[in-house]
Amino acid sequence: MPSEYEVIVCTGDRLGAGTDAAVTLEVRGQSGTASRHTLPQGRALFERRSVDSFRLLLSEGVGAVASVRAWTDGAGLGSDWLLSHVDVEQLATGDRHCETKPAWKECAANKMLCGVLGRQRFPYSP
Repeated sequence: MPSEYEVIVCTGDRLGAGTDAAVTLEVRGQSGTASRHTLPQGRALFERRSVDSFRLLLSEGVGAVASVRAWTDGAGLGSDWLLSHVDVEQLATGDRHCETKPAWKECAANKMLCGVLGRQRFPYSP
């Protein structure tokens, strides 16, 4: 059954922290089910010190959120990104999950999912 989530993405406060690249999130539930979503792009999104909010309808039945991964597609001149944190709330239940480990995403340079929240490294895949 589809479930609606509110996702809040906060970009860090350092010179060059923002990105113009496409940002994708993978939301993984406690049951192991995952759902990937490329977030909308816009001029004022994912800029230094920004707080961007999105509503996602996840049809895969993710349920309670266990982890969140984020990466950029590495496109464009301003593709590196300092992600401060991501907060995900399942609107039907009010369950929240927050990933708070700041991490630079430098996918343009080495095509790796760099500094993923949780300090893991995964191969970049478009």
